[in-house]
Amino acid sequence: MKEKSIVLTSLHNQPEIENFLRTADAELKAFAVRSARHYAANNRPQPIGDSLLPYIPEIISGYERHAADVLRMLQPETHFPDGKLDIDRSNQKQANLDYEIEELEKKIGSEEPLIKGFNADEFNMTRRKIIWVIILMMAGETAYNTGSFQAISQNMIFALVLSVAISVAVILAGHTAASMYKKAKDRTQRIGVVAGSLVIMGAVFYCFALLRTWYLSKHGVEINPLLFVVFNLFFFVVMCLISFQFLPTWEELKNSKRLQKIFQGVQKKKTELNEKRALKEKMQDALHTLNKARIRSIHYAKNITESIRTRYRETVGQFMATNNRFRTDHKTPECFSAPIPDLNIDDSYFKSTIINRKQQ
Repeated sequence: MKEKSIVLTSLHNQPEIENFLRTADAELKAFAVRSARHYAANNRPQPIGDSLLPYIPEIISGYERHAADVLRMLQPETHFPDGKLDIDRSNQKQANLDYEIEELEKKIGSEEPLIKGFNADEFNMTRRKIIWVIILMMAGETAYNTGSFQAISQNMIFALVLSVAISVAVILAGHTAASMYKKAKDRTQRIGVVAGSLVIMGAVFYCFALLRTWYLSKHGVEINPLLFVVFNLFFFVVMCLISFQFLPTWEELKNSKRLQKIFQGVQKKKTELNEKRALKEKMQDALHTLNKARIRSIHYAKNITESIRTRYRETVGQFMATNNRFRTDHKTPECFSAPIPDLNIDDSYFKSTIINRKQQ
């Protein structure tokens, strides 16, 4: 549509059309002067009872031919079927867009209530908080445990990887224990969660402590494994307290993740909805611009035909004035006072435009 609009708009001031008309008009006026002097030498047209029409057929046909050539270049009559095709196609596309917009609005309307009260920024802040807590806790726990696992592997990298895996497990266990504590319904359940968590993790840490003391004893260092158990339990309890105080439970995280997914889907649909609305408005603007260009082109064609008629009447007037000036009888033929014959130019396209605009 945009390309057509540019082409149509450029027709309004086609330099070649203007130059063509000026050149053609100048040639016909020069011919009219020569013809008028030729007929004046014989005092024709006759002063009385003669008609102007037999003396200007070349002038009439010349301007009609030029009008036909110009209209063939402008082709104003093609704007009606082309315009209807453009409108029909645009209406079809807009109808499809309307349906897609309506469907998106329905989906957004059904999903937005599900995320009422959900704060995406708060969720992202919580995720960042969890990540930093895990990183800090892992850094301390991993550094502490790596030496223990060197007792079963002299490979430092393997010991480090194993230590990281155990640290992650401890952190997850601490968060799980805190989540279970939050979900406990009464004091008895809470005591059970605390006692069970300490017993299980104490046993795990005791195994790690035995590895560490065995590793140290090989290097001549004897130390009670309970010290390592206490130290590891301290990390575990700190993780539980941080999780209890600052981090959401697994269920809360799962629900927040679900809401985040719905929220992202709604935002994506809103973006798509705005794009389709903008596209619809752009299509309407393009069709409006194209229709204006078509109307301007039709009016330009009408103005051109009127300009040709005006130049034709000027040329006929010049014929009569020249004929009068060079007649030897110094008489003005009566036919010069009669109405000048009109040109036969098809301007039905313009009349159709007026009728269509009145009906709108």
